[in-house]
Amino acid sequence: MKKIINVVGIFLLFLSGVLGVTPSVGHAAIYQPRLVIDGKVTDPFVPLQIVNNRTLMPVIQLQKSMGMSVEWDGAKRQVTVKDLGKVCVMTIGSTIVYVNGVKKTIDTAPIIIGDRTYVPFRVLGNLIGHIVAYEDATKTVIYNRTLGFSLNGKMIPMKMYKLPESTYADLFSLNKGLGISYSLNGNILSLTKGSLHVDLPLLTQASGSGGYRCIDGYKVIPLSTVMYLMNGKGQWEGNNFSITTTQSTSSPLPAAGFTVVIDPGHGGLDSGCIGADGKTYEKNFTLSTSQKLKSRLLLNPNFKVLMTREGDTSLSLEERVNVANNVGANVFISIHANAFDNSAANGTESFYYNPTSQPFADVIHKHLLQATQFQDRGLKVESFRVLTQTNMPAVLIEVGFLTNSSNLAEMNSDSFKQNVAEELYQAILEYYNKVNS
Repeated sequence: MKKIINVVGIFLLFLSGVLGVTPSVGHAAIYQPRLVIDGKVTDPFVPLQIVNNRTLMPVIQLQKSMGMSVEWDGAKRQVTVKDLGKVCVMTIGSTIVYVNGVKKTIDTAPIIIGDRTYVPFRVLGNLIGHIVAYEDATKTVIYNRTLGFSLNGKMIPMKMYKLPESTYADLFSLNKGLGISYSLNGNILSLTKGSLHVDLPLLTQASGSGGYRCIDGYKVIPLSTVMYLMNGKGQWEGNNFSITTTQSTSSPLPAAGFTVVIDPGHGGLDSGCIGADGKTYEKNFTLSTSQKLKSRLLLNPNFKVLMTREGDTSLSLEERVNVANNVGANVFISIHANAFDNSAANGTESFYYNPTSQPFADVIHKHLLQATQFQDRGLKVESFRVLTQTNMPAVLIEVGFLTNSSNLAEMNSDSFKQNVAEELYQAILEYYNKVNS
């Protein structure tokens, strides 16, 4: 009897030769990489298996984690996977598959190990039309649906990979489609578009940002770098990313640069507030968002950036103030998330203290609201120590409420944090242009 299972979630993955393990046909080796599905790290429901240098995924993972329909026909020993208008029929022990009725041959057959049915998912992903890739440096298997890319409304072929740290675009596609030129000196990738130039280091850690990666052997760079080189603003619309170019209004800075100090709230033993889900900590949200803002700012040679903390460390308020004052920062921004006993409380608010900080706070709050699209709780005057003791324009932002389930769902999204970082960058750039005009 045929059983039909409708599935919630997303995932189809495969990689080949990732560990140098070559078990014989019919024998499997357990493999547990970092799985990233549509930009989110996902724990496998049961371990993956390597057979003949092919990674196989259990059908139960399809049932538990993917947004597609799966059918199992016990009599015929067949698995049918449906997604994106494609119907793939695979038979246990056979390398013959049918895609929308068309016969194809694959190199590794679905198998049964114990009481689990396993399928080769790079093969399956490619047949359906998904992006399936592998980053060797971080042992990361990447799966996402094919993403669209446009420049000023014109669609441009672009292979893109979603990771928790950022979404990355293939350098070959960028060179061909956007005219971004590049050269490699050791592990430093130099990128140029017109008068704009940036050097990126090679990233070899999963949590790294502000550099380039090698995925499936190809160099890829973050979309924030693409936006900078194209002198444009970007936004996601569903699975499509669009960049609209703008005219540069920045003025040259003296060699000393314009120093921005970013203060990720809390850290170390001070977790800050805890989200409605019981597992989201303010200190992690503020650090992740701050790192994205730092990476974006460093793409502009006009800015020098310093963070009060780079990791999960504890700092007193005095230490945070001293970081900014000791380097003679031009502006200071402290990033926080809000909380309240009443879970209905929600929205975005910003604070400043000294009147000289108001112009900076005005543009920060304006752009922050554009990023969050949350309720506007206003720009307020408050005597927080990081605002009263700093010697430069300073602002403290509360991005949203982790204790509100709706705000929390957005704030846990990597794309949301990237949007916040981008709008904060645009705010700092706008303020910089005003004070240097």
